[in-house]
Amino acid sequence: MVGYSGTAGDSVYVHGNEFDHNMGGASMDSAFPGHPGLPQNHARFENNRIHHNNADYYRYIKDGTCSRPPAERGYEQGVVCPQISMPPGTGIITAGGNWNLYEGNWVYGHDRAAFFLSAVPAFIRGEGAWSKQTDTSHHNRYAGNRLGTDPEGNRVPNRTDVWWDGQGGGNCWQPGATTSTPAPPTVQRHPRPLRPALSSPPSARCGAPRVPLRRWPPRARRGTWRGRGFPEGRRRGRRAGPPGCRRNARGPRGPPACRPRGRA
Repeated sequence: MVGYSGTAGDSVYVHGNEFDHNMGGASMDSAFPGHPGLPQNHARFENNRIHHNNADYYRYIKDGTCSRPPAERGYEQGVVCPQISMPPGTGIITAGGNWNLYEGNWVYGHDRAAFFLSAVPAFIRGEGAWSKQTDTSHHNRYAGNRLGTDPEGNRVPNRTDVWWDGQGGGNCWQPGATTSTPAPPTVQRHPRPLRPALSSPPSARCGAPRVPLRRWPPRARRGTWRGRGFPEGRRRGRRAGPPGCRRNARGPRGPPACRPRGRA
């Protein structure tokens, strides 16, 4: 059904493999509770051949084959009864993963998409905290992959190179990939992201400098006036007064409340 399955597949290095003639070539996800290390993160796929993963085993569910007793389903004749959701015709599926790197892979001949990226809300994996519901589909990088061409140089296109639901941030897409559906990838540029028109091919400057963090002004020093502190703080060694007080060379002037302690 799928060549590689990595629910909570964290910090794995997958290289030099060939995944073909499945429903999906490879899958990383955060969609099943009970796995340690969720959400999935930091997988690296490099120099793999992922092609022609267009099998559709859902037909055995539609025609009732999978409703029969297991001994009568015909597993020996190639029947497969899917137990999980899988988009047929997809090269690499990332459903709720973060900080994954896909680089230098050959991905071609898919009826749906070479790369599939979608977010998975945290409640799917059994975590109900609101702060975690959008914690997936961030900082995935796609760079230097050969899309729609086999190693012999033959043109074997994918229907689309990128399918992305538009969720998440910090995802970096390689130049030359065809337009994503339903949402075009965000181009990560400095200092702010740029979203291309739907008819424009997505591109990205991977490794662009990050937007510098804004430096907050230093905290004001507190002065005292009649035993109370004011945010104006001390200025040039003089005591700070309450708002509205003015100073000259001889000291403050204004209403009695602005006069220093000890003066009438």
